[in-house]
Amino acid sequence: MSGHTGGGGETRHVGQVKEVTSLANPVIKDIRALALKKYRDAEGAFMAEGLKLVIDALDLGWSIRTLVFAKSQRGNAAVEKAAARTVAR
Repeated sequence: MSGHTGGGGETRHVGQVKEVTSLANPVIKDIRALALKKYRDAEGAFMAEGLKLVIDALDLGWSIRTLVFAKSQRGNAAVEKAAARTVAR
């Protein structure tokens, strides 16, 4: 894990992996809230599902805050590459 400071003085962590085991986890709650337009608008965020879509978004310069994948995909080269390019707050 490496961190650097973004323009607003906030610390960002690149490629950090956290295991989530509960639907009550705040990360999961935030992702589920993206189903609501008002939450998407307030956060300036949306959800993209599927590895190809994620890779395409990264290649087009989009910043990904959270990448969620199944534990069984750990070690998948494409998933690991996408995770390394993910910038978490």
